[in-house]
Amino acid sequence: MTDTETTNEAPGTDTRQAEVAASIVRDILAGAGLEAQVAFSQEEEDINIDVTGDDLGFAIGRRAQTLDAIQLIAYLVSAKAVDPDDRRRVSVDIDEYRAAREEELFDLADRAVRDALASGQAVELKPMTSNERRSVHHYLIDNGDVDTHSVGEDPDRRIVVTPAGS
Repeated sequence: MTDTETTNEAPGTDTRQAEVAASIVRDILAGAGLEAQVAFSQEEEDINIDVTGDDLGFAIGRRAQTLDAIQLIAYLVSAKAVDPDDRRRVSVDIDEYRAAREEELFDLADRAVRDALASGQAVELKPMTSNERRSVHHYLIDNGDVDTHSVGEDPDRRIVVTPAGS
């Protein structure tokens, strides 16, 4: 397994949590018999871990459930390496899956906004994971024309887009 590590922080910035998180991701993938390159970067409150390699679909899993589990484990273990005030969010992406999925979600959100505004009615999106819902809510937060909220119970929890003030 080839490893690379990069940071986008000023020299002297503490990278302990990022290093531990990247190490956990490497260990999980190696334990599953997968070969991958793991790189991390730090930006303000976020640690981004990017994984590349061949045949990593198993590590993404159905509806990204395996990827979400890897991300959660990396965060939980790495958060113990630093003081609570210094903890950062950890995001793991495998072969740019999250970036591509986020683009799809934003397209869906844009269509829901158009439909809600054209009809004056609420538009429900398909069920999404909590990470996907958070991303869509964040994407639409500055859109003053619509409001969003989530309904339902996991795994069928979904976002509803409504015209503002409805």
